[in-house]
Amino acid sequence: MITEIFKEEHQNGSMEAYIVPNGVRKIGEGAFRNCGALKKIYLPSSVEEVGDNAFLGCKQVEIYCEDEPKAGWLEGMCKVTVSYEIVTPEDDAFNFHRSGGSFTTTRVEREEERLCHWNPENRPVYTHVARSVTEGWKVPRRFVLLHRNDEPKSALMRRALKELTSEHPELRDGEPLWVNALTDHLANTYEYGALPALFYGEEKLYEASPSDGYEAMKAAAYKAMLTVLAAKKVE
Repeated sequence: MITEIFKEEHQNGSMEAYIVPNGVRKIGEGAFRNCGALKKIYLPSSVEEVGDNAFLGCKQVEIYCEDEPKAGWLEGMCKVTVSYEIVTPEDDAFNFHRSGGSFTTTRVEREEERLCHWNPENRPVYTHVARSVTEGWKVPRRFVLLHRNDEPKSALMRRALKELTSEHPELRDGEPLWVNALTDHLANTYEYGALPALFYGEEKLYEASPSDGYEAMKAAAYKAMLTVLAAKKVE
């Protein structure tokens, strides 16, 4: 189950509508920042936290809420963690120019108190709205390959996808986003038992089984890509 929309996860997105899944408890800082085309979004009652500037730059959006905004929806003075980069010369002043001017960059974080607002554009907020309001909304889904760099079957799936797009150029519009199950926070939003796995939105299109070899995975990937391309034509 998806429980969090991470910091800047959909930043600069082109979607016109978005339905936050049931069970999401937190929407991170700047999660939908500069989604200029976003016109409507639905927030279920499970949302307990909405980060600073979550909808900054969303100048058209209307926000529909199943419940009232909660205390965790940042508004007013609040403490936030700010990241800075400090650039310093690697050499002393005498040797700096002789060495070619090398620098060292150090990233530091500190907590600051500042004025926060989850809805800085002051866009309309409608509360106690039933989920039925979203019927007919065209919400884009993401096609994802969950994999691991060090996992043999994942390597076979990556090879299969490359071969498929080489053999069938028309499939390039149906290529999945590669998400590393060990290092990418997006992996936490999917439920799976084995890798590799293919998802379109929350729908699992494929998950590897112990008996699957290369040809079986290539056939499954081909079928999944055709499914996604067909779905995109009507979404």
